[in-house]
Amino acid sequence: MSREVRSFDVAPAFVLPPPDASGVRARPRPEVTVTATYLDTADLRLARAGAALWHRAGETLPWAVRLPHANGFTPGELHRAGAPDRPPEELVWLVAALTRGAALAPVAVLRTVRRRVDLVDPAGARLAEIADDTVEAAVPGRAVRVFREVVVTPLAGAPELLSAVEERLLAAGARPAPPAPAHVRALGAAAAYPPDALPRPRACPCRPVPRTS
Repeated sequence: MSREVRSFDVAPAFVLPPPDASGVRARPRPEVTVTATYLDTADLRLARAGAALWHRAGETLPWAVRLPHANGFTPGELHRAGAPDRPPEELVWLVAALTRGAALAPVAVLRTVRRRVDLVDPAGARLAEIADDTVEAAVPGRAVRVFREVVVTPLAGAPELLSAVEERLLAAGARPAPPAPAHVRALGAAAAYPPDALPRPRACPCRPVPRTS
């Protein structure tokens, strides 16, 4: 079952409001900094099709691919090991139907400072996660762009909690964000053009995930 993830744009000085729900408390998690390099073709065929291929520094399995949603396929991520300067052939093969022979090269580097807060019930069970991300996006040939977004991911069946959190965020000054991954936002309008080919994705042992940087 898919999770309804909600994203919001916030100002640099935005202060995350406390939860306003009976029996729910906020439990902060350690701050982390993630640097991810996204690969694509010169005309952004992966981003335009809703796919992504990236390397995330410092992880045991740093390479990952996400395929587009099509023909009932649920988007997910497949992670593999590999050197930072060469994506694994298996992942390149998975996106070959989208790249159609065009070369892959780095198109964006995102450095994300992530502050996460778990919303938990009185027993400590996680009900939702709030990720407060400050993203520094470097795209070749452009000035570095910095933006901040808050992403709310429900982890249990509590739609009323999601609505309450959304109301609190909007009241504090947050604005609904475009439904697009951070690297697509960084790449700009060209990444939002319709794909010129969207074939049926190859079979992939991916696991569904709520979101990545």
